[in-house]
Amino acid sequence: MNRLTSLRVHRWLRSGLQWTATLIMAILAFQLASHLRASPQPTAEPFYLERTYSIPNSAGHLVLSKRMSVARRSDGLTATIMSVGPLALGHTSRIVTFLDGSSISLYDSIKMKSTWPVRSSGNPRVQPPTEVPNDCGGSLMIGTPGFAFKGYDHILGRDVAVFIVTTTDGMRFTASRAPSLGCEVLHSVQEVLQPDGSTTLLGEATVTEIIPGEPDSRLVDLGNTYVEALPSVAQGRMISEMRLALPQDELQQINRQGLKADRSYNNRRHGNN
Repeated sequence: MNRLTSLRVHRWLRSGLQWTATLIMAILAFQLASHLRASPQPTAEPFYLERTYSIPNSAGHLVLSKRMSVARRSDGLTATIMSVGPLALGHTSRIVTFLDGSSISLYDSIKMKSTWPVRSSGNPRVQPPTEVPNDCGGSLMIGTPGFAFKGYDHILGRDVAVFIVTTTDGMRFTASRAPSLGCEVLHSVQEVLQPDGSTTLLGEATVTEIIPGEPDSRLVDLGNTYVEALPSVAQGRMISEMRLALPQDELQQINRQGLKADRSYNNRRHGNN
């Protein structure tokens, strides 16, 4: 794991945002995406799954902090539905991703969206679910510093390939990915390695349900009547809608992230990356 990735992990932990398992998936996806190569299947397997994210409370017990669902059609179009803010408020956002790498961020409660075109490089942002090997690329990563391919397991009736990524600053990420579902993560854990060899759990993600077949069309709706908006504008509207009294430092961080997203959004729409 390079220094830049380690620094990003640290910044994320200090922020207090409860997105532990999302980070696990992002890091593993970053490391594996360039290695996944195989003959494409005719179609992707359509499905709907639900995933929960839990983090330890002050007593060390895991408590639910976030929910996420994934809906994939047989043509490979994938919608990721994420809880936003306190779970009790019931707010969600969706990201619909196409096989060419383009995507749409949708904010259903405020009827707004941000459309992300294909990168000018022509490289897809995510690995198509129709092009994954049975080990999800694990064998190709053997020998990479900090990476270990642990073999195979079985979760919710699905074969999974198990990976471990250890950072130079003592964090360990374990993820079990299902090749039959386009290498979706069915279980993941983030831990800190202690000097005595023990570990401290930081978070866990668990898939609780998998439903085969074409998903509900509402989950993959493209929001054709929604208003196109900069990510920061939609983000700000969502926060206003939830009426959250956030600390000043969190608001400043959210604003910085929003402006960074705006720059990426404008670059993509003008073909600059």
